Amino acid sequence: MKAKVLAISVGTVLACACHFSSAAPTVTVTQQGNGNRSDVDQASSPLLSTSATITQLGNNNLGKVVQLNALPIGTTAALIYQEGSSNSASVTQDETIWPVNGIVRQVGNGNSGTIRQNGVQYSDATVDQNGSGNVTVLEQINITDSSSRASQTGNNNSITIRHQTAVYGGPNITQIGDGNSASAVTNSVLGSGPFIVQEGTGNRVSTVQTNVDSPFLQIRQQGTGNRVDASQENGMHYAEINQNGNYNVASLVQSSPPLTVFGNTAFIGQAGNNNTALVRQVGTGHLANV
Repeated sequence: MKAKVLAISVGTVLACACHFSSAAPTVTVTQQGNGNRSDVDQASSPLLSTSATITQLGNNNLGKVVQLNALPIGTTAALIYQEGSSNSASVTQDETIWPVNGIVRQVGNGNSGTIRQNGVQYSDATVDQNGSGNVTVLEQINITDSSSRASQTGNNNSITIRHQTAVYGGPNITQIGDGNSASAVTNSVLGSGPFIVQEGTGNRVSTVQTNVDSPFLQIRQQGTGNRVDASQENGMHYAEINQNGNYNVASLVQSSPPLTVFGNTAFIGQAGNNNTALVRQVGTGHLANV
């Protein structure tokens, strides 16, 4: 079924495949059952707050929100909530001049949650997943005053976050469980850096920060057999890595531009047995404490 939104709000839709394409400020969709799909497109919205909410209760659901060129005197917001297994949620928000908020919440296994924001101001992106084998992807590009958060509870989950040309980018990552992986890549970012917490066994963290100004990196791992690989390039950085447990590995590489007076600072703390710490600093004015 296809429907064009002509009113300010759209009521509840149950157990059907739906596509909404409109400049209507508010769209709400609810689906219950198996194999459902819901697409919401909002482009060139009027001077009002713009929001889209998708709720899917069941299995094998697909929820997608695209918000483009919104010019509201207020926020642009997208929320997708999915409960069940093998769900997919995607939020795209581009070229919006007022605050933007994208949220994906998923409960179940084998879910995929993606938020992409490009060319927006005062943006916030959040993905929360509870279950195993879930995947999170967050991208914020050409962002002013951005923040992003991703949390996963369960095993064998993965989080990938990319910040490109952003201000106050974060992100904050929390993973509780075993065999999880987190990756954060930031390039040309001003302000704060990744803050990552992992609790469990056999978890992995990989971070790359390039051409950033006064960024921080904080990683905390609790458990056994965890690993951190961090790289900070072409800037003045501060990195703090704490690992509590046995057979953990922390590797950190830092470099600064030529003729830099103040270099990078590295701190690695490991509590437990048979742990390994590696620090490589290129340039001048560096400080390392292991």
